[in-house]
Amino acid sequence: MTSAPPAIEVRSLTKRFGETTAVAGISFSVPEGSFTTLLGPSGCGKTTTLRLLAGLERPDGGEVSLGGRVVAAPARGVFVPVEQRKVGVVFQSYALWPHMNVFDHVAYPLRVRHVPSAQVAQRVRSALEMVQLGGHTKRYPSELSGGQQQRVALARALVFDPSVLLLDEPLSNLDAALRTEMRAELARLHRETQVTSVYVTHDQSEALALSDRILLMRSGEIVEDGCPTDVYERPTTVYGARFVGAANCLAASVVEIGPAGATVRLGTGDILHARADALSTAEVGASVSIVIRPEDVAIAETRDGLTNVAAGILRRSTYLGSHKELLVGVGDQLVRVRAAKNLPIADGGSVTLHLPADALRLLVEK
Repeated sequence: MTSAPPAIEVRSLTKRFGETTAVAGISFSVPEGSFTTLLGPSGCGKTTTLRLLAGLERPDGGEVSLGGRVVAAPARGVFVPVEQRKVGVVFQSYALWPHMNVFDHVAYPLRVRHVPSAQVAQRVRSALEMVQLGGHTKRYPSELSGGQQQRVALARALVFDPSVLLLDEPLSNLDAALRTEMRAELARLHRETQVTSVYVTHDQSEALALSDRILLMRSGEIVEDGCPTDVYERPTTVYGARFVGAANCLAASVVEIGPAGATVRLGTGDILHARADALSTAEVGASVSIVIRPEDVAIAETRDGLTNVAAGILRRSTYLGSHKELLVGVGDQLVRVRAAKNLPIADGGSVTLHLPADALRLLVEK
């Protein structure tokens, strides 16, 4: 018995604009019913990748398959236009026309597909109920809030039962409170519809909250690929560690490598140990970055009986309500620490940091 093909299969996908390579030969697959996020800064290639999946751009190389059907393969002269791909797209701007009411916006994809009028009315009502806009059919975009406009765009993308839903930074135009609310709505809609979704964002919190899988992009390439827990807790690159969440990346050299793990030395001479699964490919004497999250660094009252400690000076303490953020100088490097809000240490005071072995990642800069 053969298994079903992935909902999306991308092989060596390449896109160039003049002399600029926007997408540099990337490959990935998206399982049926999953929620995958393309994450990265502006210009990394994530929106171009989404447009290539939709058929809004033609690739220069590689292949795109949807549900086992090749829809783009320039080497073979294959290019299926967007209207024949059965993909729903939600744009950053929502793309709502001021002269059309909510009903007509959501009905549009059905009408261009020549769905009978009786079915159009029923399917539009169902789609609007799904996004909690059942009573807004006669309103125009100017009469809707930003969150309501986004819901209309979602209903329009879902009304024709697409095989794949593509979302390009759909929350970026909303204020912080509304972004949080709509993020929860997107999660609910995905649970209810189980439509295969690919989501583009530069916001790491959105990616962590919504995704089954995150593809972190940089300069047209995928540099991290994994579930949110892996990307956050077990990054494979220094870039990934710094982009997804706050991370301390301390320069060190490898002193010893053994079955139990690795031993490294900071510039201050402090010795730290890391578990075997924390070490990327490296040799004794190699320079590495020690990656540890601020919430995993502890303030120790004494060095007695502790391993994996480093001495430092408190450079700055910032009160943030639920906690304090400390900036501790360890030699010529700075370590960010998430500490208790009532920690009684004054700026300029001596600090002993405990960096637990099981919280360390040792990465070679790529």
